[in-house]
Amino acid sequence: RSLATLLLLLSVSLTPVDMAPEQPYTEDDERAMEPVNPHDVIIFDVAYTIKTSYCYEGRTQSGFSVYAGALDLHGQLLWLGKLTRDNCKVHQTHEHRFEGKASFTSPKNEVLECIQGGNSDACDPRGEVVFIDMRGEFVDDWSIEMVTVNSIFEYDLVEYNTSFEHAILDPCKCRLDEPVVYQIGPASGQFLKRDSLPNVRDWISDFF
Repeated sequence: RSLATLLLLLSVSLTPVDMAPEQPYTEDDERAMEPVNPHDVIIFDVAYTIKTSYCYEGRTQSGFSVYAGALDLHGQLLWLGKLTRDNCKVHQTHEHRFEGKASFTSPKNEVLECIQGGNSDACDPRGEVVFIDMRGEFVDDWSIEMVTVNSIFEYDLVEYNTSFEHAILDPCKCRLDEPVVYQIGPASGQFLKRDSLPNVRDWISDFF
């Protein structure tokens, strides 16, 4: 009887009474572990070109990042995407241009619903407004003349392409000369300084 009592005490002391019981494996867990089907998403290629100014040298030692934003009809920010992988530096540009491209994905059913709504121009990440973030590693000034953003995606063998050009009215005076965020657009010639990047759903001013 004493041996049975000892074994009972040992079994009680080794039982992890404070550990929650293991939950059963569910179908949701299985779906979460499945890879995303590439046929369920649409890939958007967003390319940008920055034309540097001829007023000064088309180069800078400062680090910067480029963002593009899509707006609704009321000027509310619907999407904000970073187009540069890391902080860029323009040591030498080709024909006074700096170019880059980034890719984004969106669920195919959402894009299809948007296209069927009759406004295909509002179904992709667009560059209606551009933000250049110079806060990371500011060293020297930079002067630019224009920023162009092109968004391309394909659905059902049809290619959709939207393009926005943002010209600087007076590039010799509108210099990127402080470690701040520069807003270019959405209005023609708009060039503003901001303390920070906006958030999605923020209202983006088109007055300057």
